[in-house]
Amino acid sequence: MVIPVDDPSEPCYESETVQLLREIKEHAERGDLAWLTEQGKVYAAVVDPLMDLEAEHRLALLTEADRYVADLIAEVGPPSAAQRTRAAALARRLARRPTRPEG
Repeated sequence: MVIPVDDPSEPCYESETVQLLREIKEHAERGDLAWLTEQGKVYAAVVDPLMDLEAEHRLALLTEADRYVADLIAEVGPPSAAQRTRAAALARRLARRPTRPEG
């Protein structure tokens, strides 16, 4: 997340996040359930950056992410143990990435 200096109440996604969301949308539109299933719990990669947001806003975003994941599981089934391991590894790798300075 990037917090704009001129309006800190409205955090923006980094370009990498926007690209990932575009990829998810494209795969969803094509009905590529195998790719979507492999991605696991996508929201796990964005939990740490959300800590900068106000608690109520953060809770609303996490609640929506949980709803998305529940809907995805209902549609394609739960992730396998291997998929969960891969998602956890991705989340750890993303959490170690240096953050960009704000502004």
